[in-house]
Formats: sequence, C-alpha cells, structure tokens
Amino acid sequence: MSGVETTHALESGDPRVAAYVALSGRDVFPVDDTRLTTPGPRALWQWWRDAAVDGVPHRNRFDIAEHPQLVPNLYLIERVPGGYRLRLAGESFEQMFNRRRGHEWRHDAAEPLARAFAGYFDFVLETGRPYHSIGRLRCEWSDWFRFESLICPLRHDGGDQLLGIAVTMKEE
Repeated sequence: MSGVETTHALESGDPRVAAYVALSGRDVFPVDDTRLTTPGPRALWQWWRDAAVDGVPHRNRFDIAEHPQLVPNLYLIERVPGGYRLRLAGESFEQMFNRRRGHEWRHDAAEPLARAFAGYFDFVLETGRPYHSIGRLRCEWSDWFRFESLICPLRHDGGDQLLGIAVTMKEE
C-alpha cells in the first residue's frame, strides 16, 4: 500500500464523503493493514485483498461457510433504484444499528443521514476499493459504544453490492 492510500478519505475532496463523515460522526479511511484493529474487519480485508487480484471481486467469490466467525457482524447492501437496500444482516449488526433486512438508504430521503449514507455508498462503489471507519454511537436502544467497520465493493450480475462488517470495540 502506498502512503496515499493511508490518508483520510476526506482528502478525496468528494462532498459525499464529507457529508457522511459530518453527519455520522465517523472517521473514514481507505483500508490499510495498520489501521484495522479488530479480527473481523482484518479477516474480511484479507479476503477482499486476496480476491481482488484482477479487480473488484465478484460476490460469488465470498463463501460464508469459509468465514463462520464473521456471520454475526456481516451485512450486504444492494443498489436499488434511488438508493440502497440492506439485503442481509447478521444478528450483531442488527442489534448495533437497529437495522433489519430491507432497510433502505435513499438519495431522496427526508433524513439527511440516510442521504449521506446513500452518497457514501455511491462513492465506495465508484472508487472500487474498501473503506474503513471508526465511530462511537449512542442511541435510544443502546448506551455509547465504539465500533469499527469495513465496507467492500463487490461485483454482482444483478448490480454491484457492498459487503461489510461492523464490530464493537472496547471503550478507551
């Protein structure tokens, strides 16, 4: 990895990333082996990096049976007209973010954060590379928690998708 790839994603100058960072409170970076701090995101990154030898890997290259330890924290997002839909979500992901299968992030959503997510997902698919984020969240269903996430673009015959993982981290 070159030094350019370790810079903050905001340095891309893309307003969609800036909006996502501002509204989500997350720090976002292109993936770098030294930044990933938890086993789940490291394992998904290693798979993606190995599978991406000829470009963005096809979804059928990921076999969940080979990664059972990741299942509770994985999520799969598909592009739909006007935005994105949560196609699959592991139990831990659902509990962390209170998002169930079928949840949508739309470009025309009334909620600014939903629009920012849709723009960020566009950015990740357009760049064709994974992005890493770290954040803290407190919501009506949970006390504060820190988390680390990784989102990876995938090719798919029905339209490109995003495979991600989100895991909680110990509070510092």
